[in-house]
Amino acid sequence: MFGFTNMIWFCVFIFSFVHNSQSLAFSCCDTVKEEGCKRACKQMVITSNQIEQIEQIIKTSKQCRSDQIEFWRCVNTSVPVAHSISQWNGRACCDLAVKRQCKEACQKSTSIEEVEEKCSKSTEHRLFSCLDKEEDGARCCRSSSDYSCQLVCQGMFAMESMTRQEQRQTLRGQCHSTSRTIMQCLQHKVKSPRDSNPIDSLPCCSVASNEECRKTCVKTLMTMKNNEQIVAELIKTCGPALPYVPIWGCFLSNNSPDPPVEPKIMDGSRLHCCSKAATERCMNLCSKTFNTEWYSTWRDFNSRCQDLSLPVSMTEAAMLNCLDEVEEPCKLGCSGLKFCKSFNFRPTQPFRSCNAQADSAAEKEIIEWEKGNLRLPQMIIPVKDIRECEPEIWKAIACALHTKPCHKKPSHLPLCRNECMYILNKCVDHSRLQKGQTVQHLCNKLSADETPGSCISLMPYITDPSPKINLQEVTTPCNPNPCPEEETCWVNRRKCRHPESCSPYVCHKACRMGDISSVLVPRHSYVRIPLYVEGQANVRCFEHQVCVCGQQNYLHRCKTIPCFRRESCVLGQTSVIKEHGSQFKLDCNHCICNEGEVICTKHKCPSSETNVRWRDLPCECSRDYQPRCGHNGKTYPNPCLAERCGRLKKNELREGSCYSFDYCQDNPCGDNYRCLPKRQVCLSINYESCPQYECVPLHEKCDHHYHDPVCDITGQEYTNPCLLLQHKRTLHYRGHCQSDCSTSEPVCGHNGETYPHECAALAARTTVDYYGECRVIGQYMGNVSKTTDCSDVKCVPVKPANCRPIIPPGGCCSVCAAELRMLYSVNMVDVMTTSRPSGPITVSSILDVLSQQLMVRECDVFGYLNVETDLVVLVKPVTASPTLLQLEACIKETERIEYLIQNDSPLLKSHVTMTPLLLATLRTPGTALSRAGALSGGAGAPYQSVLLTALLVIALVRLTFS
Repeated sequence: MFGFTNMIWFCVFIFSFVHNSQSLAFSCCDTVKEEGCKRACKQMVITSNQIEQIEQIIKTSKQCRSDQIEFWRCVNTSVPVAHSISQWNGRACCDLAVKRQCKEACQKSTSIEEVEEKCSKSTEHRLFSCLDKEEDGARCCRSSSDYSCQLVCQGMFAMESMTRQEQRQTLRGQCHSTSRTIMQCLQHKVKSPRDSNPIDSLPCCSVASNEECRKTCVKTLMTMKNNEQIVAELIKTCGPALPYVPIWGCFLSNNSPDPPVEPKIMDGSRLHCCSKAATERCMNLCSKTFNTEWYSTWRDFNSRCQDLSLPVSMTEAAMLNCLDEVEEPCKLGCSGLKFCKSFNFRPTQPFRSCNAQADSAAEKEIIEWEKGNLRLPQMIIPVKDIRECEPEIWKAIACALHTKPCHKKPSHLPLCRNECMYILNKCVDHSRLQKGQTVQHLCNKLSADETPGSCISLMPYITDPSPKINLQEVTTPCNPNPCPEEETCWVNRRKCRHPESCSPYVCHKACRMGDISSVLVPRHSYVRIPLYVEGQANVRCFEHQVCVCGQQNYLHRCKTIPCFRRESCVLGQTSVIKEHGSQFKLDCNHCICNEGEVICTKHKCPSSETNVRWRDLPCECSRDYQPRCGHNGKTYPNPCLAERCGRLKKNELREGSCYSFDYCQDNPCGDNYRCLPKRQVCLSINYESCPQYECVPLHEKCDHHYHDPVCDITGQEYTNPCLLLQHKRTLHYRGHCQSDCSTSEPVCGHNGETYPHECAALAARTTVDYYGECRVIGQYMGNVSKTTDCSDVKCVPVKPANCRPIIPPGGCCSVCAAELRMLYSVNMVDVMTTSRPSGPITVSSILDVLSQQLMVRECDVFGYLNVETDLVVLVKPVTASPTLLQLEACIKETERIEYLIQNDSPLLKSHVTMTPLLLATLRTPGTALSRAGALSGGAGAPYQSVLLTALLVIALVRLTFS
C-alpha cells in the first residue's frame, strides 16, 4: 500500500475519466485464443464503472501473456482509460486546474512542460502537485518498452490499493526482467504505509461541509487502518472523492488547512463578474464559486453556466465575457511570432494572447486541419486540401484563433460574413456535406454581420505588414511582464537621474485579489470586493468590502460598505423605465441610470427651432470671467457656473482662483511640522474637507515607501515631501520632475487654473491651454462661433504638426490627444471616500490609477474636473517629438480605458478610486493615419471580449477570432 493520501489520488484519477468513458471494443478479445484471457477481456469490455476498468486491466494482465503484442496494442488504443494513460498519464490531473484556460491547455497537452507554458504554478499548485506524482509513476513505468508492462504499471500506480506482494506478482508477470527495477523505483517515489498514517490527515476533517461528514472523518481516521475501507466509508457520508469538495481537496494537498487570510476568498476580481449574470442560478453559483466555495460549486458552475454547448452560454454572455477578460486582458502589440509572421509589426493592435505558445498552437492547428475535417463540437465541416485551397487564409484563421485579436462589439461569432461565404464556398468539400447543409447555413451559425467592430476581417493578416516600421516608437515595457510573479509592473515615465541606466519599468510589491486570482494590486492600494449573500440575486443589492494591500502582500483591514442597489430609473413625467446600468441619450446629453438616479452630462444643446449653435454657456450662465475658488479645490470661471453647474453654495466659494491663495500663510500645522501647499480637486462637494496643504513632520523618520513625488528647484526628484525636507531642499512643484518643458512664464491649463510655468502644469497632469494667466472663458459644446473671447490668446504649438486636434471643453486652444468625458456618482464618491483613511477621492488620484493602466511608455494621462461636473481625461504622447504611430497608440489606449469603464470591468473598477466612474464617451483627433491605420489590423475599435476562448471552438475553424 502507498498511503492514505495516494489512495485519494487514485479516486480522483478514476473520476476524471467518468465523462470520457466509452464502450470498449470487443474486437480486442478476438485477437486472443486462450479462453481465460478472452473471458477476462470480455469482462473488461462490459465493465462500465470506471473504478472497475483499471481493476479489470490489472486482472486481465494475470490471464493474458505479455507477448500477445497485438492484443495489448488493441487494449492501449481501444479502452478509454488505457488510451489516455498511454497518451499522457498527467491528463488525469487536468480537472484540478483552477483557470479555464489552464484546464483546456492541460487537456490538450502531452507533457508537464506544455502545461507549464500556459499555467501558473502559484495559482495551480494542486494541479502541479498531481502532475508531479503522476510523472513520478510514469518515470518508473517507462523502464519497459512493452505495451502490457507500461499499461499495467501505470494502471497499478493509480490502483494504489494493491499490496506490495500483489504488485510484485503482477509486475513479474508482465515486465519480466524490468519488474525489480520498476518496483524499486515505485517504492522510492511513493511513501509506504508506515510513512503515511491516516491520523496525520485529521486536520482535514475540520473543513468538512457538514457535521455528519466531519464526525465520520474523525471516527474512520482514528479507528481504521485500511485505506480502501477509509475511503469507502468517507464516500458514503462526504460524497465522491473529487478535488472540488473541500475535505478531499485537503487530503490531496497533503497538508492541513492553511490559516485563514482576510478576506478568505478565491478570486475577488472574478467575483465582480457575478453581478453581470442574467440568471439567478448562475449568479449564485458564480458568487459561491469565487467567494469561498470553489471546491464544492466549481463543477456545477462550469457545467451549468459555462458549458458553451448549452444555450445558457449565450444568455450569460456578459458574465462570461467579464470572466474571460479578467483571465486574458487585451494588451497592445504583437511581435516575435515565427509561424504567424503576418501578425508581427502591429504595435497598436490589441491581442489577448500574442506569444510563442499561441504561435506554436496555431501551427499545430493547421496540421490537424490538413487532414480534411474541421471538427467542431456541434458539427464536422469537410474541407478540401487546405494546402492547395487558400492556404494563407487558413493560416490567418488559425493564427487569429490563438493570438486572439480584440474587437469592440460583443459577438460570439466574429468571422465577417462575406469572408465566411468566400472561404467556405471555395474550400468546403460539398460532396461530403451532410444532408441539408449549405455554405449559407454554416455561415449563419459561424459568422457575424458586417457592422463596424462586430467582426474581425482576415484580409489585413493575409500578407505581412511593412517591416519598415520603427518599433522603438511605441514600447510596452510591461508586456510581457518582466517582474517576479508576485509583483506588478508599472511603466516608468519619470525623468531619470542617470539616463544611461534608466529602467523603462518599475516592479512593485503586490497582493493577489484572492487565493486563485491572477490579478495583482500594488501595496497600499484599496480595492473593492463583492460579498456574497445568499439570495442577493432576488433583492439585487450587492454588498462589498473595501480592503487594503498590506506589507505582508495580502489583503487585510477589510471594511464592509453599504450595498449597491440595482434599482431602475423613471424618466421625468414620461414614466419611461430605464434599468440600472443602462446608458441612453436625452437630447444631446449622455445619461446613465445608477441605483435609481439618472446622471447626465450638462451640455447646452442646439436649438431645434433655429438649428443653430448657442453661444451661451452650460446652465444658462453668462460669459463674464470672474473666477471663484470652490471648497472642492476647483477654480470656476464665474459664480454662476460654480453654483448652477457645480452645485456649490455661495459660502463655499472664495473670490479668485484656487492657485492664488497661500494656504500655509497662517501656519496651520504647528511648530513640529512644515506646511507645504498641496493643491487638489476633490470629486465630492459633500466631503467635510478637501485640504489644499500638507503638514510634513520635521523630526520623524521618513517613510521611503510612501509615494508622493516632488521636484526641487534643481530638478532633483524625491519620493515624497518628507525626504525633500530631510535633504534640506526647496520645493519647486508637485509631481515628477518634467523634461522638455519651459519654466520661464506662467501658463493657463485646460482646467482653467493658472500655473507658474509649463513644467508645473504638466507635473499636475494638466495640459497647457495658452501662455499667460487664465483670463477668458473657453469654448464648450454649443457655444463655438467665429468670434470668441479666445481670439487674443497665444496657444501652445500642436504636436505632431499634421494632427487635426480637438479643443477640450472650457479651453481656447486645441491639443492633439484622445479625450474621454466621464460621468461619476457623487453618492458613490462619498461612500468610497469614507471607506478608506487615505483622504478624499481627487482628480489626481484617478489620473494616477489610469496612468498605471497605460501600457505604452510614450503616452500618459492628463485631465481635470469640468464645470459641467464631468471628468475630462486626455491621453496624449509625451515624447519631445511625437509621431503619428505614437498618437495612434495613445488613441488605442484611450479606447481600452473607455471599454473598461463602459463595461464596469473589474480590471479597473475594483480599485476604490475608480469605483464611482460610470460612463465614458470618446472623442479622438483626426490625423493622416494612413500608415498607422494600416497597422491596426482592420479589427475595428478594440476591447470587447468575444464570449470565451472556448466559444472560438464553436465558430468556424474554431476561429471566432478573439
